[in-house]
Amino acid sequence: MSVRSLRCGQHLPAIIGRFVPFAAVAAANCINIPFMRQRELKYGIPVTDENGNRLGESANAARQAIVQVCYIFAKYLLINMSTTLP
Repeated sequence: MSVRSLRCGQHLPAIIGRFVPFAAVAAANCINIPFMRQRELKYGIPVTDENGNRLGESANAARQAIVQVCYIFAKYLLINMSTTLP
């Protein structure tokens, strides 16, 4: 297998090739966020009630928040691609 055969996007239309960097950045963000938020995943984030009183810390809430952030990135990627492709 040669280097020439490993090139990605060589046979794709140009419009698709333009979105490869955008998709790579979105994927990198979804990988980077859990690494940067390891402390929150390990020890939890503060949980408060509706009056702002601190109830404690929850690692489950941190995990759920990180999943929601990654979902927003993925959703943004899909919306952008679907609105710009012909």
